[in-house]
Order: sequence, then C-alpha cells, then structure tokens
Amino acid sequence: MGHQYRQLTHEERYQIGALMELGFSQAEVARKLGRNRSTISREVRRNRQGTRYQATKAQH
Repeated sequence: MGHQYRQLTHEERYQIGALMELGFSQAEVARKLGRNRSTISREVRRNRQGTRYQATKAQH
C-alpha cells in the first residue's frame, strides 16, 4: 500500500517556522513533527522569503 499525502496543517506550518527560528535543522523539524524530511524540505523551499520560512505565506 502506498502512502497517502496529507497537507501540512496551519499549526504544523507555524511549528516549522518557530523551530527553524530556534535553529533546528529541517531534518530535526521533520522528526519532531513526524513528517518525511522531503516534505519539510519542499515546504521550506516553496515558502521561503530570503533566508526565512514564511508560515503565513505558506498558509495562503
């Protein structure tokens, strides 16, 4: 059986931003949220402004 994709929640997006602000790596964030590392990587790449992840932008 394949994995079913589920979108990141509003709360998860804010957690990504908060953890990254605290200096956690994407791999550490993925572990803490129980998500695949590539999911976090894609999310951050798509919603980065300069060097900062933008949770608000991601949610819209």
